[in-house]
Amino acid sequence: MIKTVIIDDEKNCIELLQQKLTNYFDDIHIIGTSETVKSGIELIKNTQPDLVFLDIIIANSNAFELISGFEKINFEIIFTTAHNEYALKALKLSALDYLLKPIDSDELKQAVEKYKNKKKESNFSEYLKVFIENYSSPNNEQNKIVLPTLHGFDIVKLSDIIYCEADRNYTKFILINNVTKLVSKTIGQFVEQLKCNNFFRIHQSYLININHVEKYIKGNAPQVVMSNKDTLNVSKNKKDEFKKLFSAKYKQ
Repeated sequence: MIKTVIIDDEKNCIELLQQKLTNYFDDIHIIGTSETVKSGIELIKNTQPDLVFLDIIIANSNAFELISGFEKINFEIIFTTAHNEYALKALKLSALDYLLKPIDSDELKQAVEKYKNKKKESNFSEYLKVFIENYSSPNNEQNKIVLPTLHGFDIVKLSDIIYCEADRNYTKFILINNVTKLVSKTIGQFVEQLKCNNFFRIHQSYLININHVEKYIKGNAPQVVMSNKDTLNVSKNKKDEFKKLFSAKYKQ
């Protein structure tokens, strides 16, 4: 059985989620619920759950205060949130699981099945740390991303990423100062994660940071020149969308 806790300051949201979990999953055992950060911390410490559904905004506090109540996170978290632009952006960037309120049944099933099927994330605390930093920072240039590498992980500023290049089941991150990171995820997994942060996929092989584009070369085979002087091809089917995005950013 999966020992599960729900923490949300809205009682009706707790009841609805409880009902859905009970209806859809025989192996989910709800061992407690809480409507405040303080009681939520106590509940988790006393019950040692496997999985916590955690609302980002809890009364006059938030999920980060709850997380800071633990030296080590020994449970998985699925965040729940209303349409909070900053929270959603930070969650996507940090690659953490979340559900939008009102919670859709199919999305709930997918989130729980994903939890069941994945291995325990050894770097989960680092992903949480980056999420909190990104959520707390109003400056996109200071936002960070966790990159899982062959030897562990690296935390990198978005502003340091010039572009990403597909390399079969891996992705090369080309950074400033001639640094390259080989990341153990496909480039497609980063497209959704980075698209709200001035990144655009110009080609099947390239995801670029718009802020590092120095020149656009038009023609039958359009290209961009990046800040490190690398020249990259732009797909014909991406050309118009890229030009529109680039022009809007620099109001050309």
